[in-house]
Amino acid sequence: MIKENELSKLNVATPKDEIKYRPGSTFNWAEKKYARMLAYVDARYIQDKLDEIVGICNWSNKFHRDEKGILYCTITIKFIREDGVVDSVSKTDVGTESNVEQQKGEVSDAFKRCAVHFGLARDLYNLPDPKGFKYVAEMKGNKFLNPNTNSFVVVQQWKPKEGK
Repeated sequence: MIKENELSKLNVATPKDEIKYRPGSTFNWAEKKYARMLAYVDARYIQDKLDEIVGICNWSNKFHRDEKGILYCTITIKFIREDGVVDSVSKTDVGTESNVEQQKGEVSDAFKRCAVHFGLARDLYNLPDPKGFKYVAEMKGNKFLNPNTNSFVVVQQWKPKEGK
């Protein structure tokens, strides 16, 4: 079981190979269409990190809806305090439906947003400012210009420009 002073291990840098991107807001500029690319991780990455850092049996999650139908996820982590007593800490956040599988996306979103409260994938909210267009992609239909290959690819193959 993790010790209280080790809970900060959850605030770990997200490995580049775990980061995925999806289009956020779109805009037109110089007669071309662009999308702001948003970084994210999938729920399995979060589950694996919780298992690795705090232990398989030392965390749990619960979902509930409030009276307005909003879905909440609560993650609870058990730890050993400085005085040797086993204690726990819980964090809660909401999710929103996705465009593909709405209910599954809502559950996944709530779970991942909740994990950010513990530090997991929090660094994705602090990526460099897209002023240099590192996290902006030109669009043609449903494809995005990959700055590393200078070709239009499906979103799963898009990566930000390397070396900036």
